[in-house]
Amino acid sequence: MRKLENYSFFSILCIAFTILLLRCSMASATNSNIVRDTCKKVEEIEPYKLVSYNFCVTVLGSDPRSSNATTVVDLSSISIEISVSRIKSILTTIEGLLKDPKFDPPTKSCLSACQTLYLDAQSQLSKYAMDALKKGDYGLANDVAGGALEMSLTCETGFEDLKRVSPPALSKENADFYYLGGLSVFLTHILLK
Repeated sequence: MRKLENYSFFSILCIAFTILLLRCSMASATNSNIVRDTCKKVEEIEPYKLVSYNFCVTVLGSDPRSSNATTVVDLSSISIEISVSRIKSILTTIEGLLKDPKFDPPTKSCLSACQTLYLDAQSQLSKYAMDALKKGDYGLANDVAGGALEMSLTCETGFEDLKRVSPPALSKENADFYYLGGLSVFLTHILLK
């Protein structure tokens, strides 16, 4: 009789474990669906076709926090945090370029201006955009994300205005940030609807 009790307990334990695994896998599928569904919406509303579905899924899917996302607000927060992380990389690139003796004073002046722009964008995104998302002020979050996006363009324009060429490493960083910033803008734009 004792063997039968142990077998029943073991069977119940196996069933409970199986149910737990199924729930976890269903939650994971639901979370990946929110990324795909949201990225489809981004592609539909994005008029310039710069932020493609594949780009959106790749960026959001590259962040492990996306697997726990349940809302567009979660994905918007993740996107903004990815942008802030990219800004840190850009600032490191700019610091390295500022130390390079091959650049003349006007080019270094442009680099310093870009550094200031990105420091401001980092602060704006980290503080105001994230706070706005938490408070449900999606219009402000969208405005701040749009302002940060413009920093990459303004940085490049500074070089053009002084008839200088943006260093290739920074030009690439600016272009990458433009797309990431666009993703944040369109994710927060979805929240306005």
